[in-house]
Amino acid sequence: MTFGKSKEYSRNLALILITSISIETVYHSVMDEHVVHELTFLLLIILVANQTRGLINQRVKQAEDKRMLKKLAIFGTGESRPDSSSSTTHENT
Repeated sequence: MTFGKSKEYSRNLALILITSISIETVYHSVMDEHVVHELTFLLLIILVANQTRGLINQRVKQAEDKRMLKKLAIFGTGESRPDSSSSTTHENT
């Protein structure tokens, strides 16, 4: 979420995240309530996945690699290429 951003932006976002997660953790512990904890965790996963997909769109050029990395970013799954040396032969053709 702070990749390529200024140090000030990174610091401010870090403070917001630390404060939010601290408040959520205290609430979760004091109230013995699990739904807010689970929703916060889900929200953070979605934020990281979206940022990762954005970076993949910006930086990865090959369509097959993009597809595999996006799948990995969202579902935590990926498929390996049958022959890793085939990518170099495809580029030269």
